[in-house]
Amino acid sequence: MTPNELSQAIRTRLHPRPYYKDIQPSGGFDFMIMRSSLLVCGHYAFGFRQLGSVSVADAYRDAVSEARRLTKAIWLIREVGMYFMFCGPESSWRDHIQEGVTAKTGLHSLIVQAVHFVDPETGANHLNRSAWGSIKFGGLIPIPKMVEEVIGAIGEG
Repeated sequence: MTPNELSQAIRTRLHPRPYYKDIQPSGGFDFMIMRSSLLVCGHYAFGFRQLGSVSVADAYRDAVSEARRLTKAIWLIREVGMYFMFCGPESSWRDHIQEGVTAKTGLHSLIVQAVHFVDPETGANHLNRSAWGSIKFGGLIPIPKMVEEVIGAIGEG
């Protein structure tokens, strides 16, 4: 599977359900989609980005900055739970997964709930997911499971 095919497969699986709002990224993401929860201030977003020649740390930092701007995240007023997926050869991210930092608390405007690294050719992947003990961030919709379904199909076709 190519990075573009993976991007399209993930997008198709998650949009328009459960993420119904399409946000037009300005360059850092292949796509970004969003949804609101039943709570007035609860918003969730998913951003997909191919790893290029920049380091994982730089890609992550740029993604957080752009996501905060695109989602209009504001602490206590419009907090956004974010799921990032970075796509690239395993060799480019395998030794740098610790740089995909998830939130330790929910006290941010953009709460990074998960950072998923995926090799679109082999299906190798790693998920950093934020949790408080056995309670995992991410709402009631099992986004990691939905993403795993798509990743599991790599190499089958």
